[in-house]
Amino acid sequence: TPVLCLYPLGLIHTSHSSNRLLKGKVKRQAALATDIKEWAEAAAAELGGEKAGLYVRGVAMEPAFDPEQDFGLMYEIGHKAQLKWARGVVPHVKAIMGWDVVEGC
Repeated sequence: TPVLCLYPLGLIHTSHSSNRLLKGKVKRQAALATDIKEWAEAAAAELGGEKAGLYVRGVAMEPAFDPEQDFGLMYEIGHKAQLKWARGVVPHVKAIMGWDVVEGC
């Protein structure tokens, strides 16, 4: 069974400057995303990488995160942002699993 490790590309709910809980530490969040990517790629490679069924992919929210619509009540990822995240995940699942997916979310 393939394992898909996802990390965020670009600005997401945790790194947006409107997030009062994290006070918009954009550089810190970007560094964390880079650390996650590097760690996940190294861990997957050590265990055999894609030949062993371990896939590491970045996910971009499309369209971009919008603080007016995408935050939930407690500054978590709201339902509209979850749809954006899913739009970024679906192509990876389709490519790796070879599944037919419903287009147009």
